[in-house]
Parts: sequence; structure tokens; C-alpha cells
Amino acid sequence: MIHRNVLKNILKFGKREFYEKKPLSLEIRKVNSKTILTRGILPSLNIQQIKGTFYIILVEYTENIRIYSFSQNGTLLGGENLINDPVVIKKILASTKLKYHLKKK
Repeated sequence: MIHRNVLKNILKFGKREFYEKKPLSLEIRKVNSKTILTRGILPSLNIQQIKGTFYIILVEYTENIRIYSFSQNGTLLGGENLINDPVVIKKILASTKLKYHLKKK
């Protein structure tokens, strides 16, 4: 599937989640690739790896956060609840790029 269509489908899922469950905020983020091998002083060879998750939706509630994982072709891989801890959120934000943001008024 084309990258743009994948993002549109994930956005549609995110908007439906936002308007049905009324969280404080919702962010669609792209997971950064991780460099696993570089060769040379100025890297002439750079091998990068992206594990199964390609996009995440970070849904923030008052007491916890929910993270939905999506593959590269937009398939939902699952979701998990985490405690709303600033250290955990900072780690997630450092390893992802923001693509779309919805915030409660």
C-alpha cells in the first residue's frame, strides 16, 4: 500500500478513537529507524533496522496512556496501557517523529 494511503487509514482510526473515547490528546507518530552498523570514520556503510512497529498512536488519558502499534502497511498490531509516567513518555517521544496531533479544547 502507498505510504500516503497508510497514513490516511491510521488517521481515520485515530480520529474515530479520539471522538468516541474523548482522551486528553492523541498523537500519531512514526517510529525512527535504529542504526545497527556503521563502517568508517565518515559512515560509508550505514545499515538501519526498523522492527515490526512502524507507526504508533499515543492516546493520553488522565491516569494512563494507551499505545496502538501499526505495521508498515497499516495493519493494527495491538495496543497496550501504560502508567502516565513522564520518563516513559520522554523515551517514546525521543524515538519517534510527530505526524499528526489532536488535542482536547
